[in-house]
Parts: sequence; C-alpha cells; structure tokens
Amino acid sequence: MADWGKRVFGGALLGAALGVVVGLALARLLWPPVVPAPTPLPTPTLTATPLPPAVTAPAGEGGQEEALVVIAALYALDGDAARARERLAALDLDDPAAAVGD
Repeated sequence: MADWGKRVFGGALLGAALGVVVGLALARLLWPPVVPAPTPLPTPTLTATPLPPAVTAPAGEGGQEEALVVIAALYALDGDAARARERLAALDLDDPAAAVGD
C-alpha cells in the first residue's frame, strides 16, 4: 500500500511541474504580454520674465518718500545693506540717513 501512495504523490508533483512549465510556455510564446511603448514627456519650456526697473525717484517730494518706503521694504525683505545704500545713492539725497529717519 505504501507504494501506491508514493505513486500518487509523485504523479501529483509531476503534473504540477508540467502544468507550470506548459503555462509559462503558453504565456511567453503564444500569448506574450502587450507592453505599450513609453511616450516621452513634453519638454518644459523656460520663459524669461523681465526684471523690474531700478528704483528711481519719481518727480516731486512725494515720490522720494514713496521711493524711501520701497527701499526700506526691500531692505527688510532681503537684508542686503550694500544694495540698499546703492538704491539710496540713486535718489541723490543730501543726507540719506536723515531722510530715512524721517
């Protein structure tokens, strides 16, 4: 009786192995998976944005006050003291420190 059990177990293993081999052969040879060709992504285009014009004092006393406010806001934004001095020099003030203090 033990011989019969070995035959059944061996046959089951052989059948499973043949089933796997036949299944893989059918899947790869007769019905291969269809993989679509990759489509390239569109290349992003860079657009140049123009830089804002340099700060200059508009005509009139009120324009200088507005320019001082803009210069102070820009200094608060970037903290670049050398650039703030350049902007103040562009205003041609007699005493820039006194003008900023007012």
